Formats: sequence, C-alpha cells, structure tokens
Amino acid sequence: MKSLIVIGGGTLGLSVASCLKEFGCNHVTIIERQTRCLMDINDIDRELAAYIESILIKQEIDIVTNCTVHSLK
Repeated sequence: MKSLIVIGGGTLGLSVASCLKEFGCNHVTIIERQTRCLMDINDIDRELAAYIESILIKQEIDIVTNCTVHSLK
C-alpha cells in the first residue's frame, strides 16, 4: 500500500492509522475536524492527547486538524 487517509481522530481512527503504518503502508494521514485528536472523549487530558499525537508523528503519520471531509470520490 502506498498511501491511505483515515477520517476521524478518535480512538478507533488513531488505532487504525497506527496499525496501517506498522503493517507497511508508506503514507498515512489522519483527518480530524476538531482542533486536536481525541477531543471526542470528554474526560481526556489535553496533555495526554498531545502526547499520543506526538507518538503518531514519530511514526511518520500526518495529522490534519480543523478539516471537514465533504465527499469522497
């Protein structure tokens, strides 16, 4: 696989993105409509969310925030 986009930066989206990268996908991008990933979890600490994002970035996973997907073609 060359590149894939994961829509949604919640727990499932981050898990899928990480697995795709580990299984050999060359380029993985997460698209999240909020300002930060994991903001759909009410009780998550912002520092913890930032730490998890930093792990994904170290895995060379791109994260695009403040972005809404309107359609797929």
